[in-house]
Amino acid sequence: MVSTQTSLVRELLKEQLPTWANLPVSLVTSTGTDNAIFRLGESLVARLPKVEWASGQPAREHHWLPHLAAKLPLEIPESRALGSPGSGYPWQWSVHNWITGSSAARCDLDNADAAELLAGFVAAMRVINTSGGPASGQENGYRGVPLIERDTSVRSALAQLHDEPGIEAVRTAWDDALNAPIWSGEPAWLHGDLQASNLIVRDGLLVAVIDFGLMAAGDPACDLMAAWTCFTAASRRIFLSATGANEADFRRGRGWAVSTALIALAYYRERNSLMTEMARSTLAEVCSDFDLG
Repeated sequence: MVSTQTSLVRELLKEQLPTWANLPVSLVTSTGTDNAIFRLGESLVARLPKVEWASGQPAREHHWLPHLAAKLPLEIPESRALGSPGSGYPWQWSVHNWITGSSAARCDLDNADAAELLAGFVAAMRVINTSGGPASGQENGYRGVPLIERDTSVRSALAQLHDEPGIEAVRTAWDDALNAPIWSGEPAWLHGDLQASNLIVRDGLLVAVIDFGLMAAGDPACDLMAAWTCFTAASRRIFLSATGANEADFRRGRGWAVSTALIALAYYRERNSLMTEMARSTLAEVCSDFDLG
């Protein structure tokens, strides 16, 4: 993991983006682990990958966010600049506009209005032209690939987490997802990481989706993970209905919630309390929503 500090950001701005070199720079506390986030003045934010596997994210967002923005019903980041390696920092980095509001992880997002708004976002993503877009695979953490490609990692996480409450129900949910009909349509745009921490609330309303580093074209059921990462039962039903998800989509979407939460929990359980809490909350929702009978 590469060390990133405010002094590094100041040096990069001075060298590459001098117009913004005199802006105050402050670290933004985030649950994310791929990028370091720095506020630049009142209206900008710099994003610096901390790990090599995330180093392609700035270029992906810089190229594709403009293609998506006008076609979506919620705000998304605007990439204002793409920086280059420099000052000892090895990768590209980016500057986006700062979207005013609070992380939904700190708010009560579990309501019908938010469920319908986020469903509208997911449905809109599905119909945007993907021509030339990045395919799901290694570059986006395998979000949107056929679920069977994640089975080895999920089985390993299940073995590590054998002592977690409800783990057998989670295992059954995963098996059910693998048995669901696979996505047979054309690859569709997906965000890839629809967690409450990547949603912005302003004046009590869901207004924006951020952090598109894992976006790609693949199985759109991946974004249905939000039904379990963001909502409880009543709002979940509203969200899934409003997306137009069929039974197979629902089962694969639940599989995405299971796989991302299990893999995260297995890795972060002794390392990151916030990521652990988020993963356990998702798995609890899967358990509460899955009918073992």
